[in-house]
Amino acid sequence: MSEMIKDPVFGEMEYKHRWIKKEKISLMDKDYNLNIIASAYTGDQICDEQREAYKAFKEKLDKVSRRMPGMVEEYVEVHKDEIAEHFPEIGDPEDAVKFVKPVSVMFARDGKTVIMCNADWDEENGIGIEVAPEYKVDVQDAFL
Repeated sequence: MSEMIKDPVFGEMEYKHRWIKKEKISLMDKDYNLNIIASAYTGDQICDEQREAYKAFKEKLDKVSRRMPGMVEEYVEVHKDEIAEHFPEIGDPEDAVKFVKPVSVMFARDGKTVIMCNADWDEENGIGIEVAPEYKVDVQDAFL
């Protein structure tokens, strides 16, 4: 049986190897029903750094949403040769964002915030878009 809590900042969360809930969030002019994840080991509660990161994320959501397409474009520009090798449909880096779908927002215990996305050119790994404490894009494994 999974544990449920009502966190003062996150709201109702369920423990399934981490604290998790679904939340409708608008990113890049689309609405997504994303998993909101607060990383935790068994027995750990949500920590203050995660609460602060969640509040900060919500406050800067518009800025994050506006920056995401450019960040994806930069990532694809740097990796375009290896991406095109496996996914020739990628075309111009400016078009890459249409091949990216956010699926979750992960709040690490140190306050790091990463939007995890499926990427059509790398279905196995996907990409992570770190939005705090800095902005960067990498394969998801780099953030796990």
